[in-house]
Amino acid sequence: EGVCAVYGHRNRNHLQILKDVTYGETITVTMPDGTVYTYVIESIEILGSDEDLRIPTISGQHLMLTTCYPFYYTGHAPKKYVVMASQR
Repeated sequence: EGVCAVYGHRNRNHLQILKDVTYGETITVTMPDGTVYTYVIESIEILGSDEDLRIPTISGQHLMLTTCYPFYYTGHAPKKYVVMASQR
C-alpha cells in the first residue's frame, strides 16, 4: 500500500528507457523471488527542480520512477522527469 519510489541517474539502463514511455503503457517489475508486479502509467511530469519533487500520499499501490531531465544533457541536468504508475 502506498508509493514505491525509484530514483536514479538518467544514464542507467533501468531509467534511460523512460524517455520513450507514454501514458497507458505497462511497466513490469520482476522481483528476485520471481514475483511479478504490473503497473500502468498514469502520468508523466517534468519538474523544474529537486525542490519540486514530492512523494504523494495516495491510496492504492503505485510506482514512482524519477530521473534527471533532459535526457540528453551534459553535466548536472536541471529538471526532474517523474513517471507515476498504478498497480493493475
